[in-house]
Amino acid sequence: METIKGIVMPIMTPFREDGELDESMGCEIADFLIDGGVHALFLLGSFGQGPAMRTEQRKRFAEVIVEHTRGRVPIVLHVGTADVFSTVDLGLHARSLGCEAIAVVGPYYYSDHTEFEITEHYREVGSRVGMPLMVYHNPPYSGYDITPPMMLRLREQVPQIFGMKYSADSLDGALSYVNQMPADFAIYGLASGLMPGALYGIRGTIVPTMISFPELAASLWRALEEGKLEEALALQKKVNEIRKTMRDLRRQYGEAVQCEAVRLRGFKVKRFPRYATRPLSPEDREVLRAAMQTVGIPTAG
Repeated sequence: METIKGIVMPIMTPFREDGELDESMGCEIADFLIDGGVHALFLLGSFGQGPAMRTEQRKRFAEVIVEHTRGRVPIVLHVGTADVFSTVDLGLHARSLGCEAIAVVGPYYYSDHTEFEITEHYREVGSRVGMPLMVYHNPPYSGYDITPPMMLRLREQVPQIFGMKYSADSLDGALSYVNQMPADFAIYGLASGLMPGALYGIRGTIVPTMISFPELAASLWRALEEGKLEEALALQKKVNEIRKTMRDLRRQYGEAVQCEAVRLRGFKVKRFPRYATRPLSPEDREVLRAAMQTVGIPTAG
């Protein structure tokens, strides 16, 4: 799994107005991300709308993107659902497509799951699908925490697990896993703290807010790999600046902010997310545009 590192970019799933897939737009966005220098794609997670889609939609979008990208970058395909049978079905489909790895959020909705139940869910997925598995750790969405000691026990009992997506943006929180887990356990997270997180062993980041500026994100990782720490710090400050504006707008508009940012990069996304969101006002759209331009992100008219 050494190839899954750096900027592992969650790709949005664009929809038509009727909530069906806009496959051609999905391919355009995938090309944009790869051309922008991302190192891998992360499909159908929370940002990718997997849990808000029908099973056949999830499978079809995965097929389209895997075929279109043709091995240009590794693919991590999120297959998590509320039940193990659906998760295994999606996992076997991911294996048939040749994806490098699957990601699995813990079984959600039933937030009173015991550790035994969570472990058995991952154990069955791992053994039946039989491919590298990333734990998608997202307590607000799953409804429970997988603490560092529990993650260690989980990894010991499910050998297919190679790492985790850490959805919080806390350096201290991420380091609690770095310090607990063995050295070969990959941790992905920290948009605002990738520098210095990478210096402590964070393998990369999987953060939706970077989808509208893959070039900036890739430049940050390249500077970190090359040991150009002053450059990396300057780039990290730019990432944090644009993310602050997006975070402020998100309180009012939700995922519509990410959609508008991608539109400002020139993509005519008809609908995202799949559920209804409040569109940005013309004034706030210009606030977003100005923030992007301030850190050097070009925008369309």
